[in-house]
Formats: sequence, structure tokens, C-alpha cells
Amino acid sequence: DAATGTAAGAEGLSALLLDAKLGEICTSIRALARSNDELREALKEHPGDRDFIVAIHENEEIIIKRREMAAELVRQLRKAGIDADVPQDVLEMKVEWKGSHTTSSSGSGDGGVAKEGGATDE
Repeated sequence: DAATGTAAGAEGLSALLLDAKLGEICTSIRALARSNDELREALKEHPGDRDFIVAIHENEEIIIKRREMAAELVRQLRKAGIDADVPQDVLEMKVEWKGSHTTSSSGSGDGGVAKEGGATDE
């Protein structure tokens, strides 16, 4: 096991840590989405408030980056033989920010990760 330093134990611990990190990232994405919902409600009361608009866009940029991180963790977990997916609610979150990142996914549960031999950004 990992405590005795065997390779199999270290790989198991590594996969466990990757899975925990995936959960942490998805939790933070959900929190950012809730924050944006609250900011949008506040924006209804204060139309055009630049601070609210900037905060929403910054949160959406972070959501996009964290979804990409989650997809990469899924790739690593699958490579280690662990069946993992980005949760559907995280994949389906609407992001309106029009930055340089894409907001679409393949619907495969991995944030657009192609299978072996497929066209990816890898």
C-alpha cells in the first residue's frame, strides 16, 4: 500500500487524490454558479452595474478554466483505469462569457474529452 511505499499503493493513493481534487473543483464550480445567480438577481435591481457585470464575467472565466481542469483530471483517472466523469450538472452549466475558451462539451461526461485515437486538444 501507499504507507509501505509499493507502486500499486502509490498509484491507488494518487488516483484517490485525483478523484478528491475532481470533487473539490466541481464543488467550487457549483459555488461560482450560485454566486453568479445571486449577482444576476442583484443586477436586475441595479441594471448596468459595472461591478456586478465584471464579477459575473470573471466567475464565468474561472468556471470555464475549472471545467477544463476537471476534464483533465477525468483523463488522468481514466488513464489509471478509474471510471470517472465530470458531473452532468457541471457540464450543462450555462456560461455566457464570450472569451477565448469554448463552452461546448461532447456530452460524454468528460468535458469534451475524446476517446483514444480521437481528435482532441491533447
